[in-house]
Amino acid sequence: MTGPVTFISFACLLLCGGMLSLAAAALAQLLHQRLDLSAWRGWMRGHIPLLWAGSLPVWGIFLFFFGASGSFVWGCYTSAVLAVVLAFANYLMLRYREQTIVPRDLIMALNLRKLLGMISPVAVLALLAGLVLFGGLELILDRVLLPTPAYPLAWRLPAALAGALLVISFCRAGRDKSPARRLMQRCGADYAPLLLYGNTHALFEKNGFLAAFLSLCGRPIMEKPEDYGRDAVFRVVGRYSLQGAPPRGRRPHILYIMSEAFSDPTRLAGLHLDKDPIPRIRALMERCPSGYVLAPGYGGGTAHCEFEALSGFSTALTGGISPFENAVNRHESFPALPRRLRGLGYRTVALHPYQRGMYARTEAYPAMGIDRFIDQSGMRHLGKPDGSPYISDAEAYKEALDLLNASEQPLFLHLVTMQNHGDYARKDRFANTIKAGGLPCEADNRALETYVQGLRYTDEATASFLEKLGRRGDEVLVVFWGDHLPGVYPGGFIRDKKRSRYETPFFIWSNRQLPHAAFGTRSPMLLPTLASGLAGLPPTPFDLLLRELDLELHGIHERFCVDARDMTVPPDSLSPRAAELLGRLRMIQYDALLGEHYAEKAGFFGGS
Repeated sequence: MTGPVTFISFACLLLCGGMLSLAAAALAQLLHQRLDLSAWRGWMRGHIPLLWAGSLPVWGIFLFFFGASGSFVWGCYTSAVLAVVLAFANYLMLRYREQTIVPRDLIMALNLRKLLGMISPVAVLALLAGLVLFGGLELILDRVLLPTPAYPLAWRLPAALAGALLVISFCRAGRDKSPARRLMQRCGADYAPLLLYGNTHALFEKNGFLAAFLSLCGRPIMEKPEDYGRDAVFRVVGRYSLQGAPPRGRRPHILYIMSEAFSDPTRLAGLHLDKDPIPRIRALMERCPSGYVLAPGYGGGTAHCEFEALSGFSTALTGGISPFENAVNRHESFPALPRRLRGLGYRTVALHPYQRGMYARTEAYPAMGIDRFIDQSGMRHLGKPDGSPYISDAEAYKEALDLLNASEQPLFLHLVTMQNHGDYARKDRFANTIKAGGLPCEADNRALETYVQGLRYTDEATASFLEKLGRRGDEVLVVFWGDHLPGVYPGGFIRDKKRSRYETPFFIWSNRQLPHAAFGTRSPMLLPTLASGLAGLPPTPFDLLLRELDLELHGIHERFCVDARDMTVPPDSLSPRAAELLGRLRMIQYDALLGEHYAEKAGFFGGS
C-alpha cells in the first residue's frame, strides 16, 4: 500500500488529528471558563492563533502514538484523554480551590496511592469505570469499526518523531528563549504578569488555559533577578547589621500549630449558623496577640502556607509553585526557623497525624532543620472523632504533650493537623450539632454543617490543650493559625470574596501572659519573626529585613497585597518604598532557593 491514494489518506488522518487537537484545546478553554459560554466566546474571538499554538502539543501526542502504534484511533484516544483529563482537573481546581492547575501540580500524581486515600471510594470507582469504558470503546473502534490500514513504517516513524519533538519543545516552553515560547508570543501571548510577581492568575486570565499552562512548563520556581550576583546580594545583606540582644535564660518551648482548613465562617457575608463554632478561640484572640493570616490558597495549598511560616519567604514570588517539592527538597541545608532554633539549642520536631509522603516533606523538613518527623505510623494517640477517617486534633495535642514532657531541651514542634480535611460531603463523618444555611444548594449547606462541627471540635480541643499548657512550670509559646479556607463553598458564593476567602485566624499564646495586640492581616511569612520576637530570641539580619518590610506591606499574595493601613492594593501599584523592599526580599529568596546561597554563608539567617 504505497500508492498516492494511501499517502493522501495518511496525510488526511494527520490533519484530522490536528482538528481533534484544536477541538480538545477549545474544550479545555471552555472548562477553564467554568462552562461560561459567553466568556468562552469572548476569549475565543481574540485568541484563535493562541488557541492553535496551544493545541500543538496535543497534536504532538497524537502524532507520536499514531506513528508508534499505527492506529489512528489509539492516537486520537490517547491525546484526547490526556487533554481532557488535564482540562477537567483544572476545572475541579477552579471549582474547589479557586486556583488554576500548574505543571508542578502534576507531581502530586507521583503520590497516587495517598491521593486516592483522600478521595471517596465512589469517585475512585467512577474514575476506574470511565477509563475501562473508554478503553473498551477504543478497542471496538480500532478493531471493528475504524481499523487503520497498515501504513509503512517509513511514513509512521517521521510522524512519531515529529510528535515527540513537539511535545519535548513545549515541555520547555517556560524558558524565556525556547522556540515554543517564542511561537506563543508571536501568536499573541503576553507573559509580563508572570515576570512581575509570579502572578499566574493574571497570566491565565490574559492568555487562556493552554498557552499559560504551557508557558510554565520547565520554568524555574523563580525568575532570576536581572542584577542577581554576589555584589547585589551583599548590598542587601550590608543594610542590616545587628546591635546585639540582651541575653536571657532558658528559651521557651515554641509550638507551631497549623490547623487544617481552620477558618472563621462567621466572617463570610451570606452564611447563617445557629451557633458560633469557635467561641473559645474567638475569646483567646481578644486576649492574645492575634489577627488573620493571608493564606496563599483557597481550598488547598497547605504546603505553600507551611513553607512561608517556616522560612519567612513568600510563595507569591514563586507563581504558585510549591517550594517544598521543587527546590527545598533538593537542598542539604535551607534557611528556616527550625534550623535557626536548632542553632540555639532547640530540639526540632514535626508532627503530622497522617501519611508522611505528601509534598516531599521527608526531604524538605531535614533541609529546614527539623531533626525528627513523626507521622501517624509513629504516634501513640490515634483516636478519630465520630465517623471521621482522620485523627482528631485532641489526639494530636496528646501526642504534642508527650513530646513536651519528654524533652529535656527547649522544643520547637511544628504540628500540622488533619482532622478538618475534606471531604465534607461524607455522611456521618461528625455528629453535627450546628445548623447552617445561606448556600444555594442544600447539599452544600449539609457539607458546611459537617465542616463547622469539625471547627467546634478544634475549638474545644485547642482550649483544653492550652489549659494544660498553662499549668506547666516551663515557658511555652504557641503560634496557632489556619492554613486555608475549606473548599466547601460553591464558586459563585466565594468568588466575590476577594480577600476574605484567603484570611484565616491566628493567635500567639503564652503561659507567661502576652499583652493583647491586633495584628490585622499578615502573610504567614511574617509568623517566624513575630514568634521569635515574642519569644525573646535574638533577631537575625533577616528578621530586620522582614520587620522593615512589615512597616510597608502586611500581606503579599499572588493576586494582591495588603499595605500597612490594611488596605488591599494591586501588586503593580505599590509605593516605591514597598516595591524596593519587596525587591530585596526577592533577591534574598532567589539566592536561597536557586542561587549561590551568598546570604546564608554570610550568616544572614542565623542558626546552623
